[in-house]
Amino acid sequence: MGEKAPRTLEAYQIHHQEILAHFGKNKKLCTFKASDWEEFRLHLASRIISTGGNVGKTTHPNTVAKYMISFRGLFEIAAEHELIPKNPYTHKKSERIRPTKVFLPTEKLLELHQLKPQESEVVQALDIFLFCAHSGLTYADYASLTNDSLIIHEGKKYIYLPYRAKSPIKKRYGTSYIPLFPQLQSLIDK
Repeated sequence: MGEKAPRTLEAYQIHHQEILAHFGKNKKLCTFKASDWEEFRLHLASRIISTGGNVGKTTHPNTVAKYMISFRGLFEIAAEHELIPKNPYTHKKSERIRPTKVFLPTEKLLELHQLKPQESEVVQALDIFLFCAHSGLTYADYASLTNDSLIIHEGKKYIYLPYRAKSPIKKRYGTSYIPLFPQLQSLIDK
């Protein structure tokens, strides 16, 4: 299956321990049934509720889905190595929770512009937040900006952001051009 990152391997080991703890070490791969999928999913969900939202090290709302993906992955590996005739969970899907995006209303954003904090660290944090809110950039994108990121094209000013390489943080390619609105220009000038 290729090389895995250390944190991925650690997660697999934690998931494997949870599977062994639930089903026992003596359960044979060929004895797993379709009903075992739902039984294990309900076991994980009840453990998460009883422990206050965490199993192992993680407290993410998609914990059960991650465990179930690893559970299915174990059977994929077993089928690839011909330990079982076929993966009984090939068609099982784990539904992940997609968080809803909440946007700050324009009125609230304008109220933040009116704030005049006294401490320089708070002023800087507020300016960065407002810059990211107006531009739509993440903090990682903001931190990667340089003087070369400001360009003029056909008489208009833009923030130019190239995504050159795939990295663990940014898994995207291409470029972004963000027009400089007056609010952004005032934050840049500041």
